Amino acid sequence: MKNVHHIEPTLSHYACMIDMFGHAGLMEDAYNFIKSMPIEPDVIVWSSLLSSCRVHKNVDLAKVADAKLLLIDPNNSGAYLALANTFSACGKWEVSNKIRKLKKVQELSESGSVVTGFKMRVVTLNFYLEEENIKDNSKKLEIIGFWTRS
Repeated sequence: MKNVHHIEPTLSHYACMIDMFGHAGLMEDAYNFIKSMPIEPDVIVWSSLLSSCRVHKNVDLAKVADAKLLLIDPNNSGAYLALANTFSACGKWEVSNKIRKLKKVQELSESGSVVTGFKMRVVTLNFYLEEENIKDNSKKLEIIGFWTRS
């Protein structure tokens, strides 16, 4: 596109590619494409991947997309619901219900009555660590590093 038509790809172009990979069920290709993007992925890119994960029942990649999406926009209701729906689609009802409860806690935090946005990220991170049954501290630090990377 750049060499032939002299058009610099924008985030919209990249988001369309992620959407096409997702529709085709090429989830790993979509994720690899995101990792190779020369510009920082935005909410639309991660939302597109998360939505495709639900359709194709890819829980592992959905967790990654959700984590990245919540780093960019911690108040994104759709991120919680899409992840919960992905778990539901895979028959993991208990996990889906936990995520929905996290969303309710977040709604309370938005009203200022429970926790701040930072604490909400900690609650969400602890949920992921618990869900993955991660006990090894070095692994926790690796995941926390992933969550804090921009």
